[in-house]
Amino acid sequence: MHPPRMSAPSCIVQPTEQLVIRPHIVALLPTFHGMESENPYAHIKEFEEVCNTFQEGRASIDLMRHKLFAFTLKDKAKQISNFLAKENEKFYECWERYMETINSCPYHGFDTWLLVSYLYDGISSSMKQLLETMCEGDFMSKNPKEAMDLLSYVAEVSRGWDELNAREEDIDMKAKVAAMARRLEELEMKKIREVQAISETPVQAMLYYERLCWRPEIHQRSAQSKNDNVESILNKMMDGMQNDLSQKIDNLLYSISRLTNLNTVQEKGKFPSQPHQNPKGIHEVEAQGGESSQVREVKVVITLRSGKEVDLPTSKQEHEPESEAEK
Repeated sequence: MHPPRMSAPSCIVQPTEQLVIRPHIVALLPTFHGMESENPYAHIKEFEEVCNTFQEGRASIDLMRHKLFAFTLKDKAKQISNFLAKENEKFYECWERYMETINSCPYHGFDTWLLVSYLYDGISSSMKQLLETMCEGDFMSKNPKEAMDLLSYVAEVSRGWDELNAREEDIDMKAKVAAMARRLEELEMKKIREVQAISETPVQAMLYYERLCWRPEIHQRSAQSKNDNVESILNKMMDGMQNDLSQKIDNLLYSISRLTNLNTVQEKGKFPSQPHQNPKGIHEVEAQGGESSQVREVKVVITLRSGKEVDLPTSKQEHEPESEAEK
């Protein structure tokens, strides 16, 4: 909200000329903190006296006063001109905080239209929309007193809306708490009824207690016995498989040894199916005491590949000398 747009515009018009402000000039300016012990009119008089003591180039005294006055405000007085609404702050809360800032600095020296302008520039867009809605889009055309009255009225109305919403939330919360309390009472009554039913039938309660106490132990024993049976069955199966495997290995080794003994080198001109004479079939045994050697006939045995043993028949040449001797 700016003075030229108000119905009662201010006589102060911001200059458009440029002014170079040097640091030593700012250090000479008096300061106003907005304390109760300070007089805003005395501050303005002192400020004018300082500005009249020097002149920067061709700039006028009024231009220097307009440009340099903002540097004289400090602390609480500065808070009014730089007021900003907080994030997620309600309008009535913002209005109350702004009024507290103004009341904390009663000798601020600002006009009413300037206070309205500081507040309007510092609030959020939603708050501005609320103001325009409440005054039917005619807020900028009101005079300073009407604007302040409208701000106070909107703050009061918005407080009532918030309190109504808070009451509705409180009512909902109370209803939820009451429902929870009823639910707890129902659960307590249900437990009491169960206890009464058990106390009225002590025999059934005792049986129920015995089943409740002994059922886990019986179940545990049955589970343990089942585990023992399964373990014994597995051990028996493993023992049987191991014995069977050992027997098969022994048979295999025996067959390999027999095949190794029968796999001898064949003589040239003979088929593998022809029998071989056992080298141990005929032995020459020398007689003891210097006697001449005699050939003893030993029973010749032939072992076939199949493992069958066959006696070797004596030849005719062996029987002929015997028959001649008998004659």
